[in-house]
Amino acid sequence: MTAVSTPARAALPAPQPAGDDEGYLQFAAVATLVTRVFYREAAKVAGVDEGARRRLARLRVKEAALRTRLTAPLGSDPPTLADFAVVLPATATKTLASAAAFGIDLHELRGAVLLSGAAYAEDSSTRLLLARVASHDAQAISVLRALTGRPGDTGLLVPVDLEQASDRLDALLQIKEIIG
Repeated sequence: MTAVSTPARAALPAPQPAGDDEGYLQFAAVATLVTRVFYREAAKVAGVDEGARRRLARLRVKEAALRTRLTAPLGSDPPTLADFAVVLPATATKTLASAAAFGIDLHELRGAVLLSGAAYAEDSSTRLLLARVASHDAQAISVLRALTGRPGDTGLLVPVDLEQASDRLDALLQIKEIIG
């Protein structure tokens, strides 16, 4: 029996957002900043073992890579932490269980919006990027569930409207005043 060889990976086409596509990318870029702050703080939770800290750190590194992919199509002015401060709820990183629950909520929110974007974005390469990030969200949810001893099976995310989700994400942000 011969082994099946996998085809060489072709470069994916660069997203060329059109119409409302940029709104999905902006939402995802901001959500990624929030998740990175969350993972930084979750790694500091008292009583978290080294294995869990490593998994949280890996998720944070993956978020940084996603941010690069999500902001490239936005051009020279993507959202950054210079634009706003992330304000996590006091309970978000109190215990490993609360951190996992909050992280799951973040990934479900972003994943659900990006599923909607994957269905309605005008540019096919943008749709592909949004679907790939939603796939990452499902994987992250599985990791977070496993950290608290729950099965990794997440079920299917249900698409959520961008405007409804933006209100939930905005609740975690404080816009910084720009003086000048």
